[in-house]
Amino acid sequence: MEYFDNLFLSIHDRFIKRELKKRNTGRGTIDFNKVKTIGILFDGSKAENEVIVNDFIRQLNQKGKQVELLGFVPKNNQALNTNYTSFCLKDLDIFKRPKNQKVNDFIDQPFDILINLTPLNHLQLDFIAALSNAKLRVGPYTERTHCYDLMIDHHEKSNLNSYIKQIDFFLNRMKSSSYESTAI
Repeated sequence: MEYFDNLFLSIHDRFIKRELKKRNTGRGTIDFNKVKTIGILFDGSKAENEVIVNDFIRQLNQKGKQVELLGFVPKNNQALNTNYTSFCLKDLDIFKRPKNQKVNDFIDQPFDILINLTPLNHLQLDFIAALSNAKLRVGPYTERTHCYDLMIDHHEKSNLNSYIKQIDFFLNRMKSSSYESTAI
């Protein structure tokens, strides 16, 4: 089974890298105080995640940030009952690539920052983050460094509150300068 998992990941990464060659996104750092737009990805399969994410969005809105949210929910009926843009398993192809126009529109948005608020790696969210037109992509630590510019190595994988605090800590200390993909 491990062989097939590795083969699947290899094919998935090949798709991402091929798509990245077609895109010119102009990555770079940005002073967080000057950030205007933020895209947020998250796993909406748990109701408690939605509450935590909404609290974080409220904090960002109070700082004058415009936030757009895209959530992954496993079932289509969950996707219909959300107050945010969402997609589900039926919106993905066999290699977990989005085939939904809402998701493609989100990828094409020129956000100042894209944040993946899922402390665990999700192939479908990693794919969206990797191809995002955001200037800076923030997400969980992964060996697949083409997905994020700033990676947070979060040891409490199931604690979304703690993960968000780490992201907030680092983003509030961001100043403009060039850099390369970093794991923290």
